Amino acid sequence: MKDSKILKLLKIIETIKRKNQRCSNFKRKKQNQKDVESYQNKIYTEYQDVILLNMRMLLELIQENQKKEWLRNCL
Repeated sequence: MKDSKILKLLKIIETIKRKNQRCSNFKRKKQNQKDVESYQNKIYTEYQDVILLNMRMLLELIQENQKKEWLRNCL
C-alpha cells in the first residue's frame, strides 16, 4: 500500500517537472521572440536615415528619368 502511494507521488512529481519544463521552454521562446523583435527595431532605428536617404535618391532618379522620357516624347 505504501509503495503504491509513493509511486503515485513520484508520478505526480515527474508530471509537475515536465509541465514546469514545458512552461519554462515556452517562456524562453517568448523571450527569444521579444529579443528578435527588439533587435529588428534597433536595426531599423539605426539605419532609418540611410533607408530614407536611399528612398529619396531612388525617387529623384525616377523623377529624372520621367522628365527625360517626357522630353523625348515632346521632341
